[in-house]
Amino acid sequence: MKLMGTPKLRNLATSGTDEMSGAVAALCAELVAIDWKSPGDVVRQYPRAHVDGVSVRIQIGDAHCVDLIVNYRAGIILIEQAGAAGESTAARAPQGSKAA
Repeated sequence: MKLMGTPKLRNLATSGTDEMSGAVAALCAELVAIDWKSPGDVVRQYPRAHVDGVSVRIQIGDAHCVDLIVNYRAGIILIEQAGAAGESTAARAPQGSKAA
């Protein structure tokens, strides 16, 4: 899929440890290679993700996360936020589930 907002991922990668940098690089590579068509695809690939329609939160370690907005039809992912898990104010569905 096409990624937008990647500077937020780069900022997260360079603000932490080598382990954080590697985790962010791996996530970025996975996001480019995936082809999500629905929220169910996200849950299947990332069972611990919080998914609420087009909004997706993927945890990176215990204290960080990446919040995404996904346009499934267009094949575009917008990096909404990447950083400490407490920085985002967006409401999220329970882990590994889709909101009703």
